[in-house]
Amino acid sequence: MGTSTSHGGPKDKKPLLPSWALPPDDANGGETLPVGDNAENAAPGNGQEPVEPHFTWQSAKRQMTNFASSGGDREKIAKAGGAYVSAKGGARAASLGSVSGQRVAAKVGSFLGTISSRGINDAIASLGFMTAVGESAETVFAKIADALSPAGATREEVAARKAVDDVLCVLYEKFIHEGEDISSLDRMTAEDISESIEQCVCSYIYHRWLEELGFRVEKGAITENAAVALENQMKDYVKECVSLETDNIDVLNFDWQGSQGVQIIERVFNDAYSILEAGV
Repeated sequence: MGTSTSHGGPKDKKPLLPSWALPPDDANGGETLPVGDNAENAAPGNGQEPVEPHFTWQSAKRQMTNFASSGGDREKIAKAGGAYVSAKGGARAASLGSVSGQRVAAKVGSFLGTISSRGINDAIASLGFMTAVGESAETVFAKIADALSPAGATREEVAARKAVDDVLCVLYEKFIHEGEDISSLDRMTAEDISESIEQCVCSYIYHRWLEELGFRVEKGAITENAAVALENQMKDYVKECVSLETDNIDVLNFDWQGSQGVQIIERVFNDAYSILEAGV
């Protein structure tokens, strides 16, 4: 049901461990800690019953079920996002665990920047295939997807590939109009590149969340259409959490795979997970 292909979801461990585009840590040693306001509520001697901390996969699953059962309540999706990131060990651990996502976001930025600075032919050559002459836009886009993120075996690699597919689908719909070819991408602006990197980060985080806990949406939704609507709401919510500040970055000529680029991508992931964890 829905658009997810989730498995049964992560389990708590002792210790706790944190259509052309279709692809062919342990933060605290396992100790369950109160998070946010729960830290005060769970303290002994305050006359209140301890509140279960949102630091377990069980609580993350429950919050996702609550969100699905609500039909899409904004407050409940915020709580579900916060519980999910907490269960992964917090924003820092979630970001550190997003190796494939960060790598592919840097590749996307680098590839699109090459298109802008040197043209589509040089950008394609940089990926290892020399020409797109005589090939349909669909064929070339599929080759670009394979070059940026080959179909992987791990769930993280699968999420990275889906993120690339999402970015390329948006670019295809925006630039490849009837009768036009891949050279239309030469019209991309700095804003297009920035938005594409944001889209890549957003899609990766969304697909990881959906893969790990989307089965709870499927169980809680009444119909398949309802599940799809809830999943789209999840994606929109993640998108609100992702922001790439480009005021001091020349995105058209920036070395996204260099040390500065890596640091910026890491910060975007960490900030996004922090906002998601805060449940804003």
